[in-house]
Amino acid sequence: MAYRAGAREKVRRSRKMIEIIRGDTVTFNCDISQNIQNWKIRAEFFSNDKTIELKKASANTGGSAAQIEIVDDVTGLFNVIISAGESENWESTMNFEIEVETPAGDIYTVLQETLKIKEQQIKWETP
Repeated sequence: MAYRAGAREKVRRSRKMIEIIRGDTVTFNCDISQNIQNWKIRAEFFSNDKTIELKKASANTGGSAAQIEIVDDVTGLFNVIISAGESENWESTMNFEIEVETPAGDIYTVLQETLKIKEQQIKWETP
């Protein structure tokens, strides 16, 4: 699984956590090296007690390309996108899971990670 920053966001992988900045746009570049044509892809970000949840899905699963963008279905490349502000109310530690479903109905969890949410240090205001 590869991680890449969105336009302004820097994603760093520490020991067992991925660090992101609260409120920023983040794009997780995912590579599962499988042909994922017609596969359903779901992602969920959630707090330990599940009181905070953000669900993402591919277009064929009720979501959209703004949530999960298929980059290259033949080679298994897709992006999971957190839009600006979606992480604004997240706890300092969140969980992240991605699962895929094949056309035959087989379901595989391809990632389970913990996210560390860091506070933004620069906040621009209109003068």
